[in-house]
Amino acid sequence: RFYIRTFGCQMNFSDSNLMKNILADGGFEFTQNPENADIIIFNSCSVRAHAEDRLFSNIGLYMKKYPQAKFVLSGCTAKRFGQNVFKKFPKVDAVVGPSEIPAISEIVRGIFEHRKIIALGEAEYPVIRRKGGVSEYVVIQRGCDNFCSYCVVPFLRGREKYRKPREILDEIRNLASSGTREVVLLGQNVNSYKGETVIPRLISPAFGGGRKPPTLISPLKGGRDRGGFPELLRKIAEIPEIVRIRFLTSHPKDVPDNLIEEMAVNKKIAHHIHLPVQSGSDRILKLMNRKYTSGKYLEIIEKLRNKIPDIAITTDIICGFPTETDRDFEDTLSLMKKAKFSGVFAFKYSPREETAAFKMKDDVSQKVKQERLKIIQKLALKYADLSRRNFVGKEVEVLFEKDGVGHSSQNFLVLKQGAKAGEFLRVKVKKTSRWCLFV
Repeated sequence: RFYIRTFGCQMNFSDSNLMKNILADGGFEFTQNPENADIIIFNSCSVRAHAEDRLFSNIGLYMKKYPQAKFVLSGCTAKRFGQNVFKKFPKVDAVVGPSEIPAISEIVRGIFEHRKIIALGEAEYPVIRRKGGVSEYVVIQRGCDNFCSYCVVPFLRGREKYRKPREILDEIRNLASSGTREVVLLGQNVNSYKGETVIPRLISPAFGGGRKPPTLISPLKGGRDRGGFPELLRKIAEIPEIVRIRFLTSHPKDVPDNLIEEMAVNKKIAHHIHLPVQSGSDRILKLMNRKYTSGKYLEIIEKLRNKIPDIAITTDIICGFPTETDRDFEDTLSLMKKAKFSGVFAFKYSPREETAAFKMKDDVSQKVKQERLKIIQKLALKYADLSRRNFVGKEVEVLFEKDGVGHSSQNFLVLKQGAKAGEFLRVKVKKTSRWCLFV
């Protein structure tokens, strides 16, 4: 029996679900109680130091509470620390990088042969037939080619790779046949999807002891699937049972006019986009290697709102990036006031080894970072509240993932007594709170 504890982003939750399905297919049984687990898997996030600190604290706690279990560390932190994980936590039995997660069943079998396993190569992404819930994540792209100066993702998850369109569509059709009504397309940079990558295969899916990493053999034979992200959206929309399509995360440099047009005319695409801006200062954006200016970002928002008037736009913002001055910070607040985001995920800058920004002096004090973070959060709540209040008295389309609980096309939480899981309803908003709509 196995238990999984997940830290981090939607991609990590999708990876955990992938592991759950692979292990179930391999004869293992999932348990929601770590007390009953023979294997405890920590699927980790390494984007910020805070996430790693929480992870390490939990690993130590679980090892004391559940000494009967074998322990696996997977995900980005596993990739970042590699063999050093065994030095920090000698009781860990396997270290599994994000690209080796598809080999998790073989890896787990290996640790029951009393082997320490480190798997940091690359396994082929499997096509798994799984029973879906009302809303399901579907990975279409992994890795990143952008190399933002603060971000460790390209070093941990590798360069961009795209799943074949036919595999994605087969997975979604299978989910739809089991009751899924909404799919959330995932990628580190989902809009850059090209559908052309040929992913190499492994000779062996896992390795341990003192052996060398898996060796890549020649790429898979056969023709390449072509077609960009808007075309993939159109093909998914043709699946009758799917009533809504969401996607994240988007990079502002990859929001062309044809994508905006597709979002406007395709009735199944949610009227929501998560578009991380990170800073409103052009100087800081250049240091971050974001490849756009604040003016260009606001142009994209204007185009989106002109084509889709009821769209909700959410974002990520980093405060306290190296050399960020009061003027740079004011530029960020100015952009927030112009953009009027429906939601903001704000973070204090956290140095990450291997990134370009790690070589820069982290010269903004923790006190200043915390003060700026609070200002951003307060302003963000103001516009989030205004965004929800704009829908009072208006009709919204809601897909209910659970009885009485669903999300509007704009990704606002919606509560309605009597609504059943799986229902897709058009309803009028009666009132709103800071976090949800009541209909």
